[in-house]
Amino acid sequence: MFLLSLPGFGVLNRLVAIVFISIFAVLTHWGVWTNDVLSMGWNTTLVWLALGGLLVRGNPKICFSDDWCWLLPLALLSISFALYENPWLKTISFIVMPVCVGVFFSFGQLKSKRQHVWRMHTVIKLGLNSCSVVPAIPESFKLLREAFITRLDGSNLDIFKRIIRAVAILLPLMFIVLVLLSSADENFDAIMSGWFSRFADFLDWSIAAKIVCVVIVSGVLLAVNNTLTRELTLEGEMQPPSVDDLIASIVLLAILLVYIAFLSLQLDYLLVDSLPIEFADTERLVKSGFWQLFFLSMINVGLFYWVYKNTGSIAQWILRLYLIASVLILLSAAWRMGLYVFYYGFSYEKFFASYTTFYALLLFCFLGWAAFSASLKDIVKMLCLSSLWMFSIVTILPVERIIFHSNMALSLNQGSRIDLFHLTDLSSDVLADVNLAFNSGRLSKPDTWANWQKNKLDKRCIRAWYETNLSLQLNCSSLDVNALPKSNWQQYED
Repeated sequence: MFLLSLPGFGVLNRLVAIVFISIFAVLTHWGVWTNDVLSMGWNTTLVWLALGGLLVRGNPKICFSDDWCWLLPLALLSISFALYENPWLKTISFIVMPVCVGVFFSFGQLKSKRQHVWRMHTVIKLGLNSCSVVPAIPESFKLLREAFITRLDGSNLDIFKRIIRAVAILLPLMFIVLVLLSSADENFDAIMSGWFSRFADFLDWSIAAKIVCVVIVSGVLLAVNNTLTRELTLEGEMQPPSVDDLIASIVLLAILLVYIAFLSLQLDYLLVDSLPIEFADTERLVKSGFWQLFFLSMINVGLFYWVYKNTGSIAQWILRLYLIASVLILLSAAWRMGLYVFYYGFSYEKFFASYTTFYALLLFCFLGWAAFSASLKDIVKMLCLSSLWMFSIVTILPVERIIFHSNMALSLNQGSRIDLFHLTDLSSDVLADVNLAFNSGRLSKPDTWANWQKNKLDKRCIRAWYETNLSLQLNCSSLDVNALPKSNWQQYED
């Protein structure tokens, strides 16, 4: 991608860079459906970083000193593919990454973005601008054709035709010469046989399919470039509609009274110091608390945005009390989630539920600060940026190692109900940690864990360099398969 650093990065150079990115993306992701997201490693990171460099390079509207708050987390999301194997996070990132790139690069092109206060219509406008990439794709194919085909006119077209004729004459003559030379010398024949074999393997149906995919990806990337590098202007409503003080006060006060009644009547239930023995009762108790957190957070943030700095002092004070009651309910849900983890350990679901709980509490702390502050805070922008930062941070955390070591430590507590066998749901990110625990005798069922390690080694560690990641390289190099017990491990399945 050296073209990205060339001075005077013009239109033609940009087109050539797009084609190179497309060729690399297609060749290194070809057959990705075999290993799904596990084939996304260094290849995906390089494609996203190259695309980001393409969108930033020569773009006067984007400046790192002003836009670092969203450029940096997007870079972290790109790098995360090259760090860990975690298939769950990679699946989510595969969906989230295009959306975030579209929305925030659209914001980067926004006119007067420094002074602009985000409203809900801002997010909608940025989202619609991102979606406009799709209808721009047909026009991008026309631009590609004009750039690389219609430019071949006059003398250039004549040179191109002469080169084609020379190649047409050369190929059959070269074939005859090579065949005759091969029959005259056995060593030369051995060398040429190997090259002919490789050339025959190269000429298969996938060549045409790859060329088609390169053209399609080039058109899509050109549409992305043209859409996300044009200046964007927001027109229309810039201020929220006024809210009637009486209506807002009645709504907030009624919900506040319900929260107070709920907290007072269910205090013993909310602040439990132990969990029921039956797992079904425990799951119902904790999951109801988490979904309560999730839906209440959405409702409370929406009501806060509706009333914040848009009514008289009475409604604003009710809003502050409403936030305090909301935080108390969130704390009770967080407490129950903590008990659930203490007794049953982490899983993917419980880790990200805990992480979401932590983020929601931070969010409500910010809303409380904004509610008591005299100046107006950009609530919607903070919500979007904080969500981007929180997700990007978790993608570069060793999530599976945290789950493994937390469960190993919590399983030593008295009364723990953790079944370490559930850790076999984790990926090869914990191969080295499992191996250390296995060799120290801390894991029961050694044959099962030996099977798990051998299965990961066989299915995950043998991969092209561009499909690997840093965690996979370090973990696979640390595993000594010969030191594991002998067993029919091929019967073990993920």
